[in-house]
Amino acid sequence: MQRSVRRPCGARVACLSGVIGLLILVANATAKNVRPAFSIDPPSLLPAAVPGEDEESLSDGDPAWESWGEKEWFSTFDSPGQHWVSGEYLAWWIPGAHAPPLITSSTAVGLLGDVNSNQTIVLFGGGPIQREAYNGFRLRMGSWWDCERSRGWEASFFMVRPGSQSARAGSGDGSAIVGRPFIDANTGDPESQLVSDEGLGGFVDVRTNSTLLGAEILYRHNLFRHGDCCYDSFSKDAGVKVSLQHKRRLGTRLDFLAGFRYLNYSDSVTIREELLAINRPPIPPGTEFDVFDSFRAYNHFYGLTLGVDYSGQSGRWSFAARPQLSVGVVERRVSIWGETMVAVPIPNQPVNQYVGGLLALDSNIGDYRSSQLTVVPELDLQIGYLIHPRWRLLMGYSCLVFPGLARAGEQIDPVVNPNLLPPVTDSGPGPARPAYLAGQSDVWMHGVTAGIEYRW
Repeated sequence: MQRSVRRPCGARVACLSGVIGLLILVANATAKNVRPAFSIDPPSLLPAAVPGEDEESLSDGDPAWESWGEKEWFSTFDSPGQHWVSGEYLAWWIPGAHAPPLITSSTAVGLLGDVNSNQTIVLFGGGPIQREAYNGFRLRMGSWWDCERSRGWEASFFMVRPGSQSARAGSGDGSAIVGRPFIDANTGDPESQLVSDEGLGGFVDVRTNSTLLGAEILYRHNLFRHGDCCYDSFSKDAGVKVSLQHKRRLGTRLDFLAGFRYLNYSDSVTIREELLAINRPPIPPGTEFDVFDSFRAYNHFYGLTLGVDYSGQSGRWSFAARPQLSVGVVERRVSIWGETMVAVPIPNQPVNQYVGGLLALDSNIGDYRSSQLTVVPELDLQIGYLIHPRWRLLMGYSCLVFPGLARAGEQIDPVVNPNLLPPVTDSGPGPARPAYLAGQSDVWMHGVTAGIEYRW
């Protein structure tokens, strides 16, 4: 059975094209506007603002001055301070991992494995099995090392996760017909393992979980700026008349970013059956079965990050665009495990435990590791609005492509050799299935952000 994995190539190319396009645009702007870092003359040498039809000077007694307490509100670029910290809520969309049908229900036992029959209902699986809406947060902090704000550092951490998703089906008295479908490796025919039917009560639970997190530390170096200066935090003692004209001016700057980035994407799929034989000869009544399959995937990315931050401010409003490329190594680990426990209602009879469940057998149980060099493009767009000289509301959009991910659902092989089901007395003929599929996919993650920033 050939398994296809959806790869969002169009979305991935769009995000990568956006990053490259912004880098080219910023490079052209730099070539035309590059100027060395500079400092403004002392406040006494600044040209005085002339009140006019579109301008208005503020004096120490002006109510607007008193309401904010400092003239720094009218900075020509950015809110005051050499240090900043921000917190954001993330609402991201990450496509769910694909998996074969894992639970089915039907009007007849013989049709439980035939997922193409109109009398069979796939209760879980057969497509994306994880929630696609993720909630999370991102924290950023940084500082400039000099008054001109030409050199500094920044660090950030983020995490998004949808919480676990689960499905449960079956009946304690066998009134519902529920099973776990698979393909017989010897015949190619659809088959199923019964969970609930006449004479057999039981339930099957499937649970998925996933987490994405990342951290980076960056060095920032200013390439050019317009409208920025060292004197953007004026005190009342300076006696400087600041014009509303400054509030209307557009200040822009371009910073180069370089540093280290870490990303981690982990997910899991676990399947558990709890069965009770009611009247299923030759199984003794009261016999209990516990069947467990586990698929877990871990992806760790370590790499060098290069990018730029192009930002600007006009009055209370600000904007920023940050394209980045991270080049490094992604290390993957896939862990597969299965076991079956059988408890026979006989006094002093121990519980029998066997290696292997249904989709995790001796043929694919184990830890599998791999690594490869990869490139992770990212784009952040953000707008801000000053609600106070030191506080700014933020809203934006983020896009990130994580190539070559191993995802737990894509490691599940639906082809099973029944001769390998526990307890195995003689493996007999047939292929070693299920097998480790080594599935990989390029995942496009994107969403909106909202938060607040404080500068001092």
